[in-house]
Amino acid sequence: MLQVPVSRHGQSKPFGRLPGPGCERKCAAEDKKLYIFGYGSLMMRTSAIKTNCNITDITPYTLQSLLDSFKNDPEVRRCVALQPKFTPVEAAGISRGWYAPGYLQSQEILNWSTNQMTGQFLDIAPTYLGAVNQSGASSTCVIYPVTEAELNATDQRETGAQGVHYTKEWLAPGDVTVLAGAGSVNLTCAKIRWYAMAQEDIKIPSAQFPVTQYYVDLFVGGALELEQEYNISDFALRSVMLTSAWSTHWINDRIVAYRPYEKNYLATQITRVLLKATQVPGSPLTMDQLQHIKLVGAPGMQG
Repeated sequence: MLQVPVSRHGQSKPFGRLPGPGCERKCAAEDKKLYIFGYGSLMMRTSAIKTNCNITDITPYTLQSLLDSFKNDPEVRRCVALQPKFTPVEAAGISRGWYAPGYLQSQEILNWSTNQMTGQFLDIAPTYLGAVNQSGASSTCVIYPVTEAELNATDQRETGAQGVHYTKEWLAPGDVTVLAGAGSVNLTCAKIRWYAMAQEDIKIPSAQFPVTQYYVDLFVGGALELEQEYNISDFALRSVMLTSAWSTHWINDRIVAYRPYEKNYLATQITRVLLKATQVPGSPLTMDQLQHIKLVGAPGMQG
């Protein structure tokens, strides 16, 4: 029987953490690095590259397969080459979960509520991962360095997000631990931005706003990439275990559902992580939820 990884204080030896109060007085201006905290799809590096390099016509997995022989225009190649290194961390005081339903076009075009659009399957959206401040919680995630201009652009995008309006915050000193194996990352004078939801904005998945396997694959697949790159034992499993509000409202929208590895080289490993998580005592993900996953187009999918 698998065991739940213990809390961050005993899970792995921290490599580095943010300092206590008064650090800024000791820091040179060039040492005050800016980071962004990613806890959902941005845990997969190619998902971040797609966003940062404005690559819109392929999936992150297709991009991954093309990176070694990318034949796009020089500006895109340059942007991909300049993308920052991801660093896996664990942050205290943050609860990640399936909290953030997407935005319907009818909300903007017709000014209708989501309740008025219940039962139709044209104007639809999934539930995404969100995060809130919560004492005693912790979340695995990544941090990556940004310039002040990139931070400002991300602030503008995230705080004006449709559907869920995020609040820009700095992670508290001492609440971020760089996981063992992630290399030498000096956070002594760092400032780490994250985007918080308000508790009252949490909406758990429903038939109208389900969990989608495509998004689960980005999240768990990104965690697997980090686990393998940095040799962090069970990082992907722990990421699943530290995610709340898994649901029976779950759609398998993989492009090739019966042979998903044809389009997603991590598909089999992702499935194994999800199955393993159901066997961990106290897991937020249950076998009942996996057994309720419906295939797109299958009879009874609307249920």
